[in-house]
Amino acid sequence: MITDAYFVQKIAVAPSLTVRGPPVSEVRQFRPRCRNRTYNGAAWVSTAHGVTGRSDRPLESALTDVAHEVTVGLGRQRQRRRLPWGRRTWAVTDEELQERLAWAREQIVRMGVLERPGGLRWAAAHGLVLFVWRNGPIEDAHASRPTRRRKNLSDGVMFARNTWLTKQAYDTLISRDRFRLYSLEDMILDREALWPGCDGTLTDFGRGFLGEIKKHVKQRIDTLRHFEKRLSPDDFLVFLAAPQIGTHDDHFGMPKWPACVEASISRLRGEDEEFLEKWGALMKKVGPAPESVSSDLQTTKKALLNAPWDLGSEVLDWFAWNPILKPPVSCRKRS
Repeated sequence: MITDAYFVQKIAVAPSLTVRGPPVSEVRQFRPRCRNRTYNGAAWVSTAHGVTGRSDRPLESALTDVAHEVTVGLGRQRQRRRLPWGRRTWAVTDEELQERLAWAREQIVRMGVLERPGGLRWAAAHGLVLFVWRNGPIEDAHASRPTRRRKNLSDGVMFARNTWLTKQAYDTLISRDRFRLYSLEDMILDREALWPGCDGTLTDFGRGFLGEIKKHVKQRIDTLRHFEKRLSPDDFLVFLAAPQIGTHDDHFGMPKWPACVEASISRLRGEDEEFLEKWGALMKKVGPAPESVSSDLQTTKKALLNAPWDLGSEVLDWFAWNPILKPPVSCRKRS
């Protein structure tokens, strides 16, 4: 079991580290290809921000360069998957990797990840889904218009799929099976399984991008498998959690998610006057909450906390298109 004492001990001996963000060519490897969209806690929405050459979020860039070097190495080194690793020495040394991990541990403690049971594993599951699934070709399908053969990959469908995969990743990280990551890979790439909370499969929503999705997922799983062998179990969780912990701490499974859900229920009851004054006009444009949400707020709250996909993609699409899940004022980022 990972405890605060483990991190305190690690941090005490950790050297100081200044992390430089990766160049644009590397950032593009890890960001959605739809450049003008960002995640608001529920779905990708339009934004004016573009990709810059240097990241102003150190947590995002701390391990991105490490994983990118391995990803590039995989493409050049391994023509077939699951073959033994060659004699090539990775550019990132163990010392450099441990420096980045030590810095990441500090941020994980600061962000409050360890304040609840299983917090680090949830953060690792979230980071795994980002790296393997969400920040990849599936975003191209999400940003593309539906066709006669491809169903609409709406924000609600993405909300349901991303949260469900995060839960599967969490369960995978509990398992001690040495091939657990490959089992998760098979689950992600299953073209026939119906997506929970949705009315389609990977084939239905990803047609036209299936080859790219398969290549991306397999390559990223191979990368993580390399680091899983290279790092201790605790350090591997830190490695998975670190890249996006600073910007995604209000997502499903992350430290601020319970507060966001509690705030949304309060707003649905009309109790947050400050929020309604600021965002009421936008929420009116989005429209009233679905009947299944407003008729039983306790059931809605339980589903959002534990299994958002159970609400269904249409209901989640409503949550995705308004700011009701924004973190409350009392849950602002820690300095």
